[in-house]
Amino acid sequence: MTPVSWASSALRLLFRVNGMKSEELDAKDLAYIEIKPDDYDPQKTYPLVFLLHGFGSTMYDIASIAPHINDRGYIYICPNGPLKVGVVNYAWTPRGPGGTPQDAINAEDALNSFYDEMFARHKTPLGKAALMGFSQGGRMTFVTGLPKPQAFAGLVGICAVFPQQADFEARFQKTPGQKIFIAYGEYDQTATVDRTLAAQKLLENAGYPMLTKGYPMGHQITMDVLKDLRAWLAGVLPPAA
Repeated sequence: MTPVSWASSALRLLFRVNGMKSEELDAKDLAYIEIKPDDYDPQKTYPLVFLLHGFGSTMYDIASIAPHINDRGYIYICPNGPLKVGVVNYAWTPRGPGGTPQDAINAEDALNSFYDEMFARHKTPLGKAALMGFSQGGRMTFVTGLPKPQAFAGLVGICAVFPQQADFEARFQKTPGQKIFIAYGEYDQTATVDRTLAAQKLLENAGYPMLTKGYPMGHQITMDVLKDLRAWLAGVLPPAA
């Protein structure tokens, strides 16, 4: 896997994601897709929803779920990870024994800078955003999102691969306020049920408001997950009127 460099702020491609307006763009460190409602009004301030893909996937894959969450009232931001996997796929950190602590630091630094860039780009007030991820993207959601309660009203992990307990708990806040939704597959062999429920217990014991739900699925995202996610998100971060 090799790091990827991107030119800053260059428009790359205009396209549509299931009827929503989308642009492929380059930020300072990460390429990303920005998805807006068809009736987007530049005079309004829209909540931001960040979507982080899993290992060996792409921003296109995770962007495809945006219209199924809610195709109105939000701007979705879907970055590619900083590491290339094979020819066309990406990751946030290496998987397995090849990874180093510095890889994790680099990924976190890239995302934290990216978040700041997106809040500034859209003039979004802090707290008017949610952070979501699938698999390795779920892990990055918690390691970068938990330390930023002022920025993210809610965090979502779908089949999330959680960090080790000491690293996880080090990111908990003394006065937890962020709402958290964990969706897991009852047949998932990658993000196992026991590890997911152990992470849930740690979060609950720390005082985080939780919704945890298992689904009859493997390591995947189903329409049932997205239906529940839509309702949860509307309560945590209402869409722009």
